[in-house]
Amino acid sequence: MPRGLFPDREPLRSLHNSRIRLAKGLMVSRERRYELRKFVIEGTRLVEEALKAGIDLEFIMYASDRGQDGGVMSLLEAASDLGVPIVPVVPELMNRISDTATSQGVIAVGNMPPAGVGAILEIPLEKAPLVLVCDQLRDPGNLGTILRSAWAFGASGAILTAGTCDLYNPKVLRATMGASFHMPVAQSDQPAGEVLREAKNQGFTVVATSARAPLYCHEYDFVRPAVIAIGNEAWGISQQTAEVADDLVSIPMPGRAESLNAAVAASIILYEAAKQRLVRGMQLCYNSS
Repeated sequence: MPRGLFPDREPLRSLHNSRIRLAKGLMVSRERRYELRKFVIEGTRLVEEALKAGIDLEFIMYASDRGQDGGVMSLLEAASDLGVPIVPVVPELMNRISDTATSQGVIAVGNMPPAGVGAILEIPLEKAPLVLVCDQLRDPGNLGTILRSAWAFGASGAILTAGTCDLYNPKVLRATMGASFHMPVAQSDQPAGEVLREAKNQGFTVVATSARAPLYCHEYDFVRPAVIAIGNEAWGISQQTAEVADDLVSIPMPGRAESLNAAVAASIILYEAAKQRLVRGMQLCYNSS
């Protein structure tokens, strides 16, 4: 460990330390996260993406036995240069607060960036924004993968409606691979139907996925200001969403599978929208950092 970077700093050893208790509390409690408007970021890759995106980090903890790891040290040096406090922790304590079976040795606490439904839906319509709305998605891995695909395929933002799992659940964040740091994502207490009505009032076309829709996704024109609604893993979109939607689309499946995983289905729809927009020479990633 370069002594000029963190001179004479003793690693934390107690679960009762205030920073340790804060990180552990944020890791396990949604209520605590939203009370403090703070969340936990675990892993070198995620913390690096948070720094790139300009997420306001309270501090970074690292396992003291990772001091010779070049990747970890480069990350810590970059964070220290930005004024982020760096806190060594004994490895056994880091393992106890980690959300994973084997800790990656780096955990940060960050402040939630401001992101509201209104800001996402107020993107000028002449830019043909593409917004994703998640309707009661319950699986953290699915949600994180969907957000990663949304960022990859140039979505302007995403809105997580009532009944959808928490964006700042550590499992969701890991599955996003940092996508939610670069793309506006709003967590709403409103049901999907209310959010979609608001989008329609703003001039968006609302299209929802349904396995029974006769219109295939490749037949649909996504080159317009559009909101794509993705439904629950088990029962699909809610009745309210189906009633509000302007159009329903399905994915052609010539095989005998009854359905696709929600994340796979969402990725296919988002890819189709991106493909159509690229063919027309349109710009993607209107809000990415």
